[in-house]
Amino acid sequence: MSDEEIILDDDFGEAGGDDGDNGDPIDDGDNENEHERSPESLYEDAKDNISLLDDSEVIDMFLNLYAKIKDNPEYTNIKTKSLSHALLLLTQNDDNQKTAEILTEFLELANNNEISSKRFNNRYQAALSHSLHNESTYKTFLEVSTSKMSNNQNMILFLDIKLRQVELMLSTGNEQGAISIIEDAQQYIPIPPNSEDKDMCNVALKLLSIQMEMSLAESDIQKAIGYYDLICQIPNVSKPTLRISGLNKLTEGLQLFKSGKYLSAKDILFESFKDFNNVGNDRRLLVLPYYTLALMMTHERSINTFNNPELHVYKNHPKVAPLAQLYDAYLNSNYLEFLSKEESGKLSFTDSFFIEKLDDVKLFVLKCNVSVLAKPYSRISIESIAKMLKADPNEVKNVVFELIEENPIKPPEEQFNMKYDDVENTIVRSNSFVPDNITASTTQLLSVVEKLADNLLNRSISMITD
Repeated sequence: MSDEEIILDDDFGEAGGDDGDNGDPIDDGDNENEHERSPESLYEDAKDNISLLDDSEVIDMFLNLYAKIKDNPEYTNIKTKSLSHALLLLTQNDDNQKTAEILTEFLELANNNEISSKRFNNRYQAALSHSLHNESTYKTFLEVSTSKMSNNQNMILFLDIKLRQVELMLSTGNEQGAISIIEDAQQYIPIPPNSEDKDMCNVALKLLSIQMEMSLAESDIQKAIGYYDLICQIPNVSKPTLRISGLNKLTEGLQLFKSGKYLSAKDILFESFKDFNNVGNDRRLLVLPYYTLALMMTHERSINTFNNPELHVYKNHPKVAPLAQLYDAYLNSNYLEFLSKEESGKLSFTDSFFIEKLDDVKLFVLKCNVSVLAKPYSRISIESIAKMLKADPNEVKNVVFELIEENPIKPPEEQFNMKYDDVENTIVRSNSFVPDNITASTTQLLSVVEKLADNLLNRSISMITD
């Protein structure tokens, strides 16, 4: 243990931290017998040995001193500092049972107002920070804090600990336990909070973000959007972490998707993916199916999005592959391939809204495939196309009508130069021809040459006649 880690934490940033500044008796240092040595001397001895002895020995020194003066109100300052030093050392070791016991004792000091709010906050936060180095210690720390901490010391810290415990429970699959703590915490968190209370604004943001994330995990998109709307009403919050930012953008993107704003939705969803990806959060895998579906709903096919190096590495991931395969079929106008992958793709969603949108994409792919199949023929029956694509003939006919109706507004390379023969239920190549720029220019030039030749011929005839 380094001197910086513990000795510099002795006064925890507090002014007037000297042992004698808070009314404790000052020892003259003459007593050598340990049973006669003053608490100040014993405390200094323990502190000086932090970097010299094993942690367990130093912990015992602090705890023995604490036990000696526990019931003596004259030594409140040394008592609380001894206990907090023991707690700091314990949070960096694996003795979780002892950590729980000492933390409980420390919280009781706070609940009994034997330690000032400022001093408690500083020392508790230091111990909490140390506990983060060990997952099991952190878990123990939160479990004890959640059950033993009172809100009379610091409401914000009290709520922060509860929400930390919620996040820990969710990470281990204890959803019911998390819900129970959320219900308890909610009574102290006004929504929306007072705009002048920045700390409470940040706590409210954290609570709503957790609830939004839980809704997304349950695929309750509408509920998640409701929490997102509440988040947007919270003023005066600190810049969110990338994880929270990713959650906000994911929910905003889904909201835009449900509003039919597919271009905006796919852009925001990609930003959400990047936020999660930058912190290595697996929510990035949740985003990609929605992003891919939004992209297909735009009917944009000029670029394969999975050629992007950021996305390509996840293309074959089990949670992404079903939509990535549908996307390939979409890009290639391959209706049969789309049909073969459709059911596995639908399993990526539980909300019927998004499943129905896959049906819309399927219809678009059918339309594109019909156009590709029909173009080489001067005449082809609807039945033949339906058989080739394993599609319903009436659906193919409807697609043909749409292609013919949309034809005038499409660029020349995408035009469907066919017409429908209702007598024989066939598609017939249209006589109309839309020339490209080179053909059009050549035609105009030939027309000019023909007119010039006619003029020259007429003039020659006129001269001969004369």
